Amino acid sequence: MVETFAWPDGSVYLWTGIEAAAVVGYATQTNAQFVHGWANVGPTIGGTYSDHLTGKRVNVSLTLNYHPGSVAQTMFEAATAVHMELRHLDGVGGSAGYLLYSGRFDSVTPAGDERSVYTLAATYHANSWSAY
Repeated sequence: MVETFAWPDGSVYLWTGIEAAAVVGYATQTNAQFVHGWANVGPTIGGTYSDHLTGKRVNVSLTLNYHPGSVAQTMFEAATAVHMELRHLDGVGGSAGYLLYSGRFDSVTPAGDERSVYTLAATYHANSWSAY
């Protein structure tokens, strides 16, 4: 039977290569797009075509609750690569997700409203990942 996984509150973890422990950022509205680049080659003498992987990239957009010393703001200014974990939980405590390696924050956008929590929208990319 296929398990259904849910996105628990605040389940984005960030860390740099120099930090031993992951830093948790409370995240909402998180989206990840996994992309493979392909070069279509052919036809060969036999008339066949083949695809060759040219690269891969994951693009992430998320909104974090902002606070002084915000994790995403600090990571945006970091001189080292930023790693991210997107963790999903099923109904009985099992987990699945993605580890994204050696990425960068591309943009951070602080936003506020008189009726809501001050937030920080961010975009992130990485070229390597693994699923678990």
